[in-house]
Amino acid sequence: MENRKVGRSLTSIFGKNGMISVEIGNFFYFFFILLLLAFCFFSVKLCNKKGKRFAYKYILTILFANFSLHFIKQLLPSYLNNFPNSLWKSTFENLCAALIILAPFIFMSKNKLFKDYMFYIGIVSGFGVYLFPFGSTGRDLRDLDTLIDVLRFYLCHMPLVLCGFLMVQQGFHKLDYHRLWKLVFTYIFFQTIIFLNDLLLFVCGVPDFKQAYGAVSDKQAWLNFLYRSGPANESVNMGFKEDFDKMLGWLYIPYLMTYEIGDKTYFIPVLYQFLPVFLLQFPIGITLAYPFQKEQMKLDYIRYKVDREFKRK
Repeated sequence: MENRKVGRSLTSIFGKNGMISVEIGNFFYFFFILLLLAFCFFSVKLCNKKGKRFAYKYILTILFANFSLHFIKQLLPSYLNNFPNSLWKSTFENLCAALIILAPFIFMSKNKLFKDYMFYIGIVSGFGVYLFPFGSTGRDLRDLDTLIDVLRFYLCHMPLVLCGFLMVQQGFHKLDYHRLWKLVFTYIFFQTIIFLNDLLLFVCGVPDFKQAYGAVSDKQAWLNFLYRSGPANESVNMGFKEDFDKMLGWLYIPYLMTYEIGDKTYFIPVLYQFLPVFLLQFPIGITLAYPFQKEQMKLDYIRYKVDREFKRK
């Protein structure tokens, strides 16, 4: 009995099968989450103390460093060993990658909608990766190459949370929750970029990209590309994974979100996400905006109550 307890304790700290790895719920899982929160806390305190001029340079430096890391990672052994297939990993392969590449330029721009996107989607996608770090779980950290890549994985997602938050907290962008209804259009725009990126790589015949789908003909390759089980579905552009069908299947709207080919359910690429994202953007967006807009929200609520009473009279 005591040996079992010791075994469970070691598994919670290290991992399964004697590995030292990140597993959901173990020591390393919470360590990286706490590290993210600690760095955000430190950055806010530092920028508050040093002032806005420093804060601007601080944010921009982190964003460009992350931008550079997205391409420099190709020099890591795990990427060099898979070259040129690994080049795909330095393109717009998913939501996080697209934001890593574009975030420095969004921050320097004056586009409110893109900055809204950087704040809301950056925090949701970046923190989501820390909560569900499937790109790092089950990998043995005793291997140096793996350890470096896992650290890179966490490091490159940290600025997505930090810089979007700091941008608003330091006053470089002002949120307006009345603009939330537009967020879905910006989201679809970015997802379209990701889809076109994958489509271009597929058409150009990136080595082993077509073969990754196990196709025996060009027609089958296209069908596999559009299906939700392949590598082009990093950002669920091709639909929810089959594992979610039992839980979410009742939400699938035929012809608006899905269509059938043979015995398989396909999703309308990118566009199927419009309705669920449109509905989710309000509760999530208002929750994230509330700390910065609580006074405006209170005023709007009071105005609503006064108008309602006036109409009754």
